[in-house]
This record gives sequence, C-alpha cells and structure tokens, in this order.
Amino acid sequence: MPFIRKISIIIFFVFFWCKAFTQEMTLSRVCENGNNNILIWIRPTSFCDNFISYAIYFREYKPSSPDPYTLLTEIFTDPTTTYTHINANTNFGKKNEYKITLNYLCSGIPKTIDSQDKIADLIPPDPTVIDSISVDPITNVVYVSWFPNKTTDFSDYSVYSSGIEIKITKSLSHTDATNNPKSKSISYEVTGYDSCGNKNNFGQNQHNTIYLISSIDTCKSSVNLNWSHYKGWDSISKYYIFRSINSSGYILIDSINGKTNSYINNSVPLQSTISYFVRAIKDTSILTSSSSNSTDMQSAKRGVIKSTYINYVSIENSKIEISIHVDSTNYLEKLNINKSPVNQNAFSLLRAYSHGEINALSNLIHIDNPSVVEDAWKYKVIAFDVCNLAVDSSQTSGNIVLNGENQGDKNLLYWSKYFTWNTGVKSYIINRYLDNYMVTGSNPVVINTLNQSDSFFVDFDPGLVGKTACYYIEAEQNTGSIFGKTEKSKSNVFCIEGNSSIYLPNALHLNNGQNSIFLIRGLNINTTNLYFEVFDRWGRSVIILNDLSSGWAGIDKDGSVLEQGLYFYLLKTTNTKGETINKNGGIYIFK
Repeated sequence: MPFIRKISIIIFFVFFWCKAFTQEMTLSRVCENGNNNILIWIRPTSFCDNFISYAIYFREYKPSSPDPYTLLTEIFTDPTTTYTHINANTNFGKKNEYKITLNYLCSGIPKTIDSQDKIADLIPPDPTVIDSISVDPITNVVYVSWFPNKTTDFSDYSVYSSGIEIKITKSLSHTDATNNPKSKSISYEVTGYDSCGNKNNFGQNQHNTIYLISSIDTCKSSVNLNWSHYKGWDSISKYYIFRSINSSGYILIDSINGKTNSYINNSVPLQSTISYFVRAIKDTSILTSSSSNSTDMQSAKRGVIKSTYINYVSIENSKIEISIHVDSTNYLEKLNINKSPVNQNAFSLLRAYSHGEINALSNLIHIDNPSVVEDAWKYKVIAFDVCNLAVDSSQTSGNIVLNGENQGDKNLLYWSKYFTWNTGVKSYIINRYLDNYMVTGSNPVVINTLNQSDSFFVDFDPGLVGKTACYYIEAEQNTGSIFGKTEKSKSNVFCIEGNSSIYLPNALHLNNGQNSIFLIRGLNINTTNLYFEVFDRWGRSVIILNDLSSGWAGIDKDGSVLEQGLYFYLLKTTNTKGETINKNGGIYIFK
C-alpha cells in the first residue's frame, strides 16, 4: 500500500509538472498581404521537454461544414514565430483557415499543443474617438487629443488635417503648428491601424476648430465677434468670451448660450490693442473644452480735432481765396466750407473736402469764384471726425469790400472792416493804380497806412483830376497769432473815374491847317462808338459819323468838301462812367 501510494504520487506529480509547464499555443493573427497570408503566433514560454516542430495546417474556410485540415508545412527551427503562405489568395472568393500545432517531448513522451483556428484578419479596428480640438490663444498652435482605442490588436494612430494624413503616432495627442487657425476653421480626424495594417475608414469622427473673426466700430466703441461653432460634439452648453487689452493677459468677460456664435463687446477702450478668444464647453458632466484662435485689432483714436482756423480771406485775381489751417488731419474725415451773405446767417455748403484730399496738409487754400467779388460774404469751416460728427469749427471770416466815389477834385474810399483774426487788425494799407494796370501789369503804389479803427479815406492827390484811379485795401494782422504768422487780406479792386468835360469848335477854316479839323476836346469822353450828324441850313443831312477819334474835315458823305456857310451838328456820346452826353450847335465853314 505505501508503494502504490508512492507510485501514485509520482504519476500525479509528473502529470501536474507537465501540465504546469504546458501553455497554450496562440495563433495571434493571420494578415493578408496581397496574394500571400502572413501567420504570426506566440509559442509557449516553456514546456516540459524538448521542442520537435511546428506543424502548420490549412483548409478552405467553410463555417458550416469544414473540411479536414491539410498539412501546409512543418518547421523544425525554434523559436520561429512567423510564416508566409505564398499565393494563398489566388483562388478568387475563397479564404483559408489555419491552425498551428506545437510538437514536443514531455519526459520522453511526444506531446502536441494545437492553436485555435483563425482566418485572415480583414476587420479594421474600432473607430478612434477624438476628445477635443483646441487652439492655444497665445501661440495659435492647434492641439488634438483623443481617447485610447480599445481594439485588441490595435497598433498606431493616424492624424488627418483637412483630409490629408499628417502624422502616424502611438501617443494620444498631436500638436499642429503648421496650419494657421487664424485664417479658417481646420478639420481633424484620427483613425487607426491594427497589427495587420487594417485601417479605420476616413470620415467617421471629424472635428473642426472654432474660427473666430472680429471687427471694430471705433465710432460706437464696440467690437463684433463672430465664430464658427465647434464641430464634433453632440452639443455645446456655453461659450466663454475672453479678452486681453495691450497684452495684459486674458480675462473672462462674459459667457453666452452654446447655440449662439456672435457677441458684441461694448465700451472698448480707444487707441488700444485688443485681443479675444472664445472657449466652447461640451454639454456633458465631464468638463471638456475647446478654445478658438485669437483675434487681434487696434482700436483707433477718434482723436481731438482742434484749431480748425481760417488764416485769411483775401481777393486775388477777382476771386476770393480762403486759407484754412487744418490740425490733426489723421482724425479728420472731412472738412466743410460754408458760406453766407455777410448780412445774414444763412450758411450753405460751399465745398466738402474729404480726408484723402486734405491728408498731410497744414494749410488748405480754397478758391471761391462768386459772380461779383464786390459782394460781402462770410465763411465758416466745420471739421468732422471719422465718425462723421462735427467736432470743431473755425471762427467766422469774410472778405473786405471796398467802394468809393469821385467828389470833383478828390476820391472818397470806404470799406467793410476785416473781422477774422483773434489778434485783430494792425493797420489798413491803401494801394493805388493810376493807369490801366491790367494791361500794363504795373505794380500798385502804397499811398497811406491807417490804423485798425479806420474804414474810410479821402485821396486829395491833385494829379487825380480827370483821371481814373483804382484802389484796393490790404488788412495786416496784429502780432501774437496762435500760429506765429502775420497774415494779410486784400479787398476787391475798385476804380473811380474823374469828372468828364467836353469842348467842341464852332468854326472850321478848311485852308488853315490848325483849325481845319472838327475834334472833340475834353476829359473822359468816348470818341468812338458815338453818333455825329451834320445838317445844312435847309435841314438836309450831309454826313453821319460813328467815330470822331480822328476828327471831321468838313466833307460830306460823298467825300466832297462842303461849301462855305453855316451848318448844324448833333452829337450823342458817353463818358467813361457810361453817362450819356448830348450836344448840338452850329459851325461855320470858311474856305
């Protein structure tokens, strides 16, 4: 009995020793590679005695009524773990099924371990699920993260951007610094490969970045934000709005419903660099978020427009010239020049200058061309800022209007006082021409300088008798101008004609050279374009002339010399003032 028990114990020990060192033979996968199949297996790490061989069997795959296995090959080299079945897939539509048998000795007794049956693996791994796509608002680099794929023989992840494969990795995240999320929304998808190289189909789990754009309304001090919704989650609970001013760091300024993709930020500071980004919060109990790209802008300074000022209003070449000082043109949208009769307050727009027309100017010259420069006008300039608000206006300014009249031996001048400059008028300078200056181009002569309180002047020059004199007044600014310049303003040119006189002869001595021509003598008398008719003593017209600049030599209309005797004449002409002069009388012709 003790012997039998001893033998039983030895047999039991050997059985369990062999069992303990005998593990499963695993055919881990069969991978299709074109016409070939690649078998990969895992041998037991230990077995009770010596390795003999691997026997590889195959048969046509028939799930309902399988055929017996056929030995494909036997491998006597250990530790081999792969085998390629050449031309295994040349029979179209048929699949092979395989198993591997490990042959070995256990205490001198041949033993075998069979693997499970397996066909070629053509099934792709489970889809890879993206957790979130997010943009770093500081660097604008895109971060892609996903959940682990739980497929048993999963191998590698493949990251796609806008349909293009950009990365194969074994990690659970990817950093994309190549694409620019500030230019558009970027799509990403992550697929995977199993150990046989089978791959997920593309287009099952696409996510898109949030694309944020912004615009600023400086006039309203507001920023409009618009963004594309995050694509990839079932729903979004809310969006957080973050803002940074002058790179001071982002702070949360508001949150809105996840179905909204626009926001208006009011009361933004002017003349500042303002940056924004939005963050989407996934509508789940687990906090998941995605940030957009950042968007940056410079809020303009509406600016203070000051010192819009009329330097002078002056008459030059029968046109009114308005000189305007323009300040802070960077903040100026337009400049309106308005005009009104001086005795009214009915300003109307004369000309509007745009920002582009006056940019970089410190002085603007506008020419007004009224039909009559002797009329009195006043002007005012109004400046509008970039928000089209009237923010500054000039002083009112007008042209000097000069008038006058002849008083026999003297000329009286009177003018409207100049009312433009903040420092007032220092003096009025009287300038005079004594010839036809528009033809000769002669320069005027200064005949007097008066103080700022004067508005009339009497020219007693004895050389004026019978002559036409033309005048203009020039106002000179007092010192102390806000711009450090002393301006001048000219009036219109006003001409005064001297008194006219006319002398006509009463006799002609046709044989006496000195008194043989009938001539008009006098001052400021028109001797052309007149009417002159001579009658004989019976009232018959003997000649009619329209020009007496060369006189009349006592001939009739046929060119014959008149007979000696008494004749009568009728003369109608004008003086240089345009006044009509009628003369008639008798003239005796001697031979």
